[in-house]
Amino acid sequence: MYDVITIGSATRDVFLRSKALETHTATHSPTGVEVCLPLGSKVSVDEIHFTTGGGATNAAVTFSRLGRRRVATVCRVGANDTGGQAVLADLRRERVDAGFVQHDQKLHTGYSIILLSGSGERTILVHRGASEGLAASEIPWAKLKTRWFSITSLGGDLALFKKILNHAERIGARVAWNPGGGEIRRGWKAIAPLASRCTVFNVNREEAAALTKLDPKRLKEIIAALGGASAACEDCGPSCDACEAMTAATGPYLLLTDGSGGAYVHTGGTTWHIASRNLNAVNTTGAGDAFGSAFVLGLHRISNFKFQISNSIGYALDYALRLAMANAEGVIMHMGAKAGILSKIPSRAALAKYRVKEM
Repeated sequence: MYDVITIGSATRDVFLRSKALETHTATHSPTGVEVCLPLGSKVSVDEIHFTTGGGATNAAVTFSRLGRRRVATVCRVGANDTGGQAVLADLRRERVDAGFVQHDQKLHTGYSIILLSGSGERTILVHRGASEGLAASEIPWAKLKTRWFSITSLGGDLALFKKILNHAERIGARVAWNPGGGEIRRGWKAIAPLASRCTVFNVNREEAAALTKLDPKRLKEIIAALGGASAACEDCGPSCDACEAMTAATGPYLLLTDGSGGAYVHTGGTTWHIASRNLNAVNTTGAGDAFGSAFVLGLHRISNFKFQISNSIGYALDYALRLAMANAEGVIMHMGAKAGILSKIPSRAALAKYRVKEM
């Protein structure tokens, strides 16, 4: 029996930092900010770092380092390339069972080029490669016995996700889902029935806006929509098609990360916020994976840490938010998605520094 099995993507990552990558405000951009490079020119790169990434392997390292003794991952890499070898080497070094990793004879290991600005914010160029070929027929389902499944990008393959959900329900395992871009593009109508079967549904602000078709600035309405309440906006009322109320779809915990804006968790009709600290980030890649996986770990970790923020928030939820933020902050202070993942549980004093409040 495993404690956690992660399923999703695995990549070879290269980080490129350049002073030429300056950010510009762009109202037409989904995030409001863009990085522009002059076409036809040469751009100097100040730093280059090779690492491994992908949601499945990043999450697995968090679970392994922070005390889960039996962690495995299901992902797919190229059978005969250096990228796949690097992924496998990292998993073994981190004591993650790589026995379920699939080896693709045709496609190369997924590859990501991360362009870093001076602030640590990034734009990622992704070649998904073998990760998109994760095959349900090659998964040894009978051997996947675990307490938790942590699911990341599946290349839009919702049929595979349904099989994972069905298997989890058969064996009594819980599911945390951080859908990738391919799944997000399938739309909320396709995702909602699946999200309702998960214990944790985890997206960032831009992904949540895409699912609800709401402006990213309208955060309260986005959370209300994904949480099942009326998403009617204040200025145009319930007749607005873009703000049509959605069916309650997420499971017990809706987790929404917001970069430097911290993170939100909606559960039981209440939304809680944890603020991020003003740190000079080196790199933000992998912060979402670090936050989501540590949140799951914190929810069910037996601990003596108890923080009474209000009369209504549960100890486990409060602890999970603090542990998640600490892990994410560790990642953003190092290059790569894995280097800064915590290697031990922070002290009570360290976790008490974070601010958690009811919205």
